[in-house]
Amino acid sequence: MSQPSDQLASSLQKAVRDGQLEIVQGLLDARANPRARDEDGITLLSHACQLPSTEVLSALIKAKANVNDCSRGRGSALAEAVRADNHSVVKTLLQAKTLTSQKSSTPTALEIAVDMDNIAMVRTLLLYNANVNQQTTTGKTALMYAARKGSTDAVKLLLDARASPWLEDDDGCTAFQAAVEAAQHEAAAVMSRDKFFLEVRDRNGCSMLMNAVCNNRVAVVRALLAARARPDETDRFGVTPLMCAAGVGGDEVARALVEAKAAVNARCNRGNTALMTAALQGYNRTAAVLLDARASLEKRNKEGKTALMLAAATSGGAVEALLGARAQVDVVDMDGRTPLMWAALCGNAGAIRAILRAIGHSSTGVPSQL
Repeated sequence: MSQPSDQLASSLQKAVRDGQLEIVQGLLDARANPRARDEDGITLLSHACQLPSTEVLSALIKAKANVNDCSRGRGSALAEAVRADNHSVVKTLLQAKTLTSQKSSTPTALEIAVDMDNIAMVRTLLLYNANVNQQTTTGKTALMYAARKGSTDAVKLLLDARASPWLEDDDGCTAFQAAVEAAQHEAAAVMSRDKFFLEVRDRNGCSMLMNAVCNNRVAVVRALLAARARPDETDRFGVTPLMCAAGVGGDEVARALVEAKAAVNARCNRGNTALMTAALQGYNRTAAVLLDARASLEKRNKEGKTALMLAAATSGGAVEALLGARAQVDVVDMDGRTPLMWAALCGNAGAIRAILRAIGHSSTGVPSQL
């Protein structure tokens, strides 16, 4: 036999679906649970969102229904209201402090509106302060979705509402990258024309260009350079995009930056150049790109080390390229060590052989100073 609370819940569910305000109010006064769900896990608020009037919805909210509860497989009441294209319900829910700041496990209200090409709903959501930068649990935002979809009207509205082009999803992809890689060139162009777009920085001073370089996204880098991103900008450590490319072995990205007249021999705060960075990481092909662009072999960092010393002291992967470009082997750093000494100290047999050949020793003989 059903308990009175079960009867109240069942009656309340039916009254809400039917939009019977007086019955709903009476049941709530009789302490029916406004947070109850039906047998499918759908909240009463979700059902109320389907009604043309907001009266039943307001009664449930007044009775302390949780506006942030999610229905099984359907998301929040706000998402339901957006799908139903019910602007008055959207307004009521947002004014009731529906949370749009936390990450959502389902598409956000703004994403749903963009997906439906419902620009009027995007405007309503923004008007009543839906969080323009709300992310899903995979890091996606409405701007990313609009960019990938090529919805330029939505992109413009979201940018005007200060949507961040800087945010990344779990794959490290920004909205601009999403547009470029989906060949949505008009959406990408809209973002690149935004006055804040090229100037936005993260806490380390990295720009959109540096972010794309570090993720080795060649098409995105070229698109940003075409939008007049500065190829010689620096972060707070004095690192340039070309140094970032050298650090990740991005030879095609490095080539794009060189073509854009990036300063090949610029130094970071530690005195390293892009060629030194490539040498340090052992990226032979990237070093070759930089050498073709006339990167200096003689430059030294603040420890007095040349690119060849750094290559010999680490992986040694770029030693051959540097020696092929006639890097000097008879130089010493501030500790009095030569490239050969560094190769020996680090046990880089390949670097030792290559340097010995370059200085005229046999591969079996080791100079006495070692």
